[in-house]
Amino acid sequence: MRKSLVLIISLLLGYLALGGPERLDPLLRALRRSWEAVGTEGIVALDFPDLLALGPDATGGTPRVRVLVYTKSPGAAHTLPGFRARTVIGELATGTVPIAALDELADHPQVVYIQASRPLRATLDISVPEIGAPEVWSGDRPTRGEGVIVGIVDTGLDLLHPSFRVDRDGDGTPEGSRVLWLWDQEATGVPDSWSLGYGEDFSREEIEWGIARGQPPSRDTRGHGTHVTGIAAGGEPDLPGVAPGADLVVVKSTFYEDTVVDGVLFVFRVAEALGLPAVVNLSLGGHGGPHDGTSLFERAIDATLDRPGRAVVVAAGNEAGDGIHVGAEIWGPTTWHIAVADPSGEAHFWHDAGAAFRVNISYSGTEIAVFPGTQGSLPLPGGGGIFVDNASQGPDPRNGDKQIYLNWTGAPVGSYIALTLVPAPLGGRVDGWISSEDYGRFVEGDPAMTVAEPGNAFRVITVGAYTTRNHWVSQVGDQISDYRLWELAPFSSRGPTRDGRLKPEIAAPGAWILSARSRDAVVSPWLVAPDGAHCYLADEHGRAPRDGRLCPATLPRSR
Repeated sequence: MRKSLVLIISLLLGYLALGGPERLDPLLRALRRSWEAVGTEGIVALDFPDLLALGPDATGGTPRVRVLVYTKSPGAAHTLPGFRARTVIGELATGTVPIAALDELADHPQVVYIQASRPLRATLDISVPEIGAPEVWSGDRPTRGEGVIVGIVDTGLDLLHPSFRVDRDGDGTPEGSRVLWLWDQEATGVPDSWSLGYGEDFSREEIEWGIARGQPPSRDTRGHGTHVTGIAAGGEPDLPGVAPGADLVVVKSTFYEDTVVDGVLFVFRVAEALGLPAVVNLSLGGHGGPHDGTSLFERAIDATLDRPGRAVVVAAGNEAGDGIHVGAEIWGPTTWHIAVADPSGEAHFWHDAGAAFRVNISYSGTEIAVFPGTQGSLPLPGGGGIFVDNASQGPDPRNGDKQIYLNWTGAPVGSYIALTLVPAPLGGRVDGWISSEDYGRFVEGDPAMTVAEPGNAFRVITVGAYTTRNHWVSQVGDQISDYRLWELAPFSSRGPTRDGRLKPEIAAPGAWILSARSRDAVVSPWLVAPDGAHCYLADEHGRAPRDGRLCPATLPRSR
């Protein structure tokens, strides 16, 4: 059944004249045509939910897809037909639209572009002194983060962990919580205090009621958010974070571009209501955009930073060695190979509007040529299909450049897709990304331009990682890493951005960092400290929260 569905879609995409609105993300165009061909069950069978976010009413009737929308006028998203806006920030909005209404929405005169919401990945004892935090705590203008909100958009928080508790009445029992608000986007309740539209919000009083009964209203089952928060603002005397005096606003995210934007704005809404400055940590990212700050995801994050007293710190990413990027000056035939790691995936390639390329796709001895300004597909021997959109809609409205989009479904894991670019006639620089390392890797991949979105945004602080520990004692004994001390961590994503800006701007400790461990997360014993309450991890979460040190110390505090 699945193979026949994929073949039908491949033929439709390859041989029908797919004009389509130029304001639609190529992934949305593929989704729309696939749904028209095989219906809701068909797109689920083709693993489209692995590539983008379908709305909560995606079963029965016309499914809705979660998107980011860019309009010509501020606030116009509120009146767009078929679009249910959730968060509106000037000309940018998150929300849902029925798949069947995508064309109508894209044709609206107010719409500049509609982008699919793609999935994202989650990315102290030595590191805190290393960055000079104690000097900030006791300097000429001492601060431990008091009067500043630290916002964490991540996998949640272990609310029972002592690092985030406080003894308000001085009786020696930490009955209180340092968390002012927690928004669990995955919860099935209804937000009762903030107009959020989904998930459930919990006040400090509700959190402390749960703590008193040993039943926190939200849990961190993945552990990443707890570790991150401990680095940024842990309050244990023997293992403090960078801003142990700060208050916390936590968002347990569903890890899609639209919900991350919603989470960032929630933190700033809380801070504004309380009259406090705030810094938000984003130890997460993806590679579904042009890496030049113009994706609607990065534009929306920038749009939240529209006034003093706000900052967003983003991890550069962990993809330096994952082969997700290729790039070259192409003046003659150039071939790149994708090693498939998931039956469904996507890659995208960007070049200046003045260049043009014929795209030759070959797979298992079969080839197809897709000329500039057209679309085509290649049925795979096993029943799958590879779809190519070679800038069929002309320059992209977001940045004026052209995009070559490649999508595969039903491709066997371990197979290879060869893509050859031939100047037609003018060549130039081409950079390409696989949207997630889960989908596959380029055999010729290089570490350049691997900063994950939203780390390429213009107004955020993007942080790389270097190594401050390569030996530690765990519950199962001594552990040794081959990372070299005081050098850039081998996984740390590199810049520059596609438009040539320096990213990341700074680097901080990010390898084998000791921080809080969630009691609800499963962690390998070789990473768990002997006390069981802390663990060592090495990736993006070990540096972006730490560099929040710049923000609690420099943002104006409340009086």
